[in-house]
Amino acid sequence: MLKKCLFFLFIVSFSSCSDNAADDVFQGQVSLIPDSNFERLLINQGIDSDGILNGQVLESDILKVVYLPLANSNISDLSGIENFVNLKKLDCFNNQITNLDLSQNIALKELNCRYNLLTSLDVSKNTELTSLLCAGNNITNLNVNKNKALSTLGCSSNQITSLDVNQNTALTQLYCSDNKLTNLNVGQNTKLIELFFWNNKLTNIDVSLNKALKELYCYGNLIKNLNLSQNSGLTTLSCGDNQLMTLNVKNGNNLILKSFDAIGNMDLQCIQVDDDVAANNNNSPYNSWTKGANVKYSKNCTN
Repeated sequence: MLKKCLFFLFIVSFSSCSDNAADDVFQGQVSLIPDSNFERLLINQGIDSDGILNGQVLESDILKVVYLPLANSNISDLSGIENFVNLKKLDCFNNQITNLDLSQNIALKELNCRYNLLTSLDVSKNTELTSLLCAGNNITNLNVNKNKALSTLGCSSNQITSLDVNQNTALTQLYCSDNKLTNLNVGQNTKLIELFFWNNKLTNIDVSLNKALKELYCYGNLIKNLNLSQNSGLTTLSCGDNQLMTLNVKNGNNLILKSFDAIGNMDLQCIQVDDDVAANNNNSPYNSWTKGANVKYSKNCTN
């Protein structure tokens, strides 16, 4: 008994030998998990090895976690996530999270925090991120200048007024619809394949440098002129409900542009196309296009 007490005295910095001595020894090796729904998932997934709902998890358990699925779990507090330092993929979709501190999760590559209650999101320390999905929150400002590895950014259905993606040259997918954007510059995003920004307040967009672009959804803005003559890979265009006066889709490859909608542009009188004869005769692919009844097709709308 004397040896046992002396052992604990040494380990616990000369504290008294008691029934709680072992608990004291391990206190520095646990992470606190205050949200019971969060901890319950850790138990169910076999991560929390003690299997007890006690508000904590051994750090040795969480250090091996690289993927954490937490979707649809009624979680409101993700405190403790900062200690998952080897985490590469976090999916906390559709919860009630109001704050998300990921400043210690520097290995993170994929984050899905869509449909929560976030008003802000700081990903400045997460420089390894390749995919960021944060749609359906109440975020007013999103700074992704440090996230140069991003290939997918989805921030639709927030309250964002300004979005700078000039540093995100690896982007192939950008979804920022249903926000309050008045300006969007994608001139540096030459790898973009999908660009969705419907229901914003943009008055113009210059996509002449986005030659890889296949899908463009920009309906419900205030755009007056849209020139897609350099976008020969375009397969889908939805530009309805703008204020278009000119629309140029004469890109030399209209045959692959199967999905086209320009309805709701009251000042649009002419759409510039590759083959005006086929278009005005409602031949393929133009027979699947939709426009105003009084809008004509022409090879040169300036005449």
